[in-house]
Amino acid sequence: MDAKTLVNCIDALPTRQAILIRGDHGVGKSQIVQALARRRKKNIIDVRASTMSEGDVVGYPDLERTKETGVASFALPSWYVRACNEGVVLFLDELNRGLPGVLNSFFQIVLDRELGSGPDGKPMRLHPAHLRPTKAVEPGKVAPNQRSWEMLDRALKNVGIDLTEHGGAPPSILYPLSTGFIGVEASAALVDFVTSYQSMVTADDVLNRWNPTLEKKVRALSTEKQLAIIEKVKDHCKAEEWTVDQAKRLYGFFSILTGDLKLALFNGVLGTGRTKNVSKFHHFAQSETMAIINAAQAVNAKK
Repeated sequence: MDAKTLVNCIDALPTRQAILIRGDHGVGKSQIVQALARRRKKNIIDVRASTMSEGDVVGYPDLERTKETGVASFALPSWYVRACNEGVVLFLDELNRGLPGVLNSFFQIVLDRELGSGPDGKPMRLHPAHLRPTKAVEPGKVAPNQRSWEMLDRALKNVGIDLTEHGGAPPSILYPLSTGFIGVEASAALVDFVTSYQSMVTADDVLNRWNPTLEKKVRALSTEKQLAIIEKVKDHCKAEEWTVDQAKRLYGFFSILTGDLKLALFNGVLGTGRTKNVSKFHHFAQSETMAIINAAQAVNAKK
């Protein structure tokens, strides 16, 4: 990912989202963060894990408060208190050289936006209006999980991207933005899915959302993809009871098919054995189906 794409991705993310920047030494990671802070007119707090001990992050015992309250508590470092009180760019640098205790504290800041514990037992939370870029050198693979997908979904919604509206033409920012959440392999698969999404039609689309736009889309599909829709409708028929309106919408799909596909749909629904669904669909499609059958029989008779 080049610097321009990285900045575009950062701009697309909500401010509460932590950002991990990885790259070789000397490529300009720190300069990007500093330029970002200047452009957003935010102060930057540069915290370097390599120079810190665990106490420099979680704080040191606050003896005076302990005497007053009778509860052990820690005085948090000034950089963290400032980040809780004002919107800043909190830059956690050189993570690859930090001690385990320091990194564990950084993880709490990055993941939970909080740290420490006061006399009331509650941690001190970060200010809601600031970014938290972090930087590491060693590359690694991202293993997506449910939380990863949820965070990606939140980032996409932050910039108003609804992937269902981009079928066949995924937005250019989708791949670079996704890699930070779900990894390279899953991001490539997601882009491929969105690219082919335009040609995907479900049984639910046919039964509940049939309209002129969808009709035009289905007409343009290949015979194989229309057959795939018929198979989905058959599965839906086995699992659900249809309303009259759903059967009528299915007839709309039926009416644009070729003769062979019409028979495949009619016989497929009939073969499910769902009497109520068959009866509702039969009401709309019976006469046309019989006309196709009679025409086929007439052709065979001439032979």
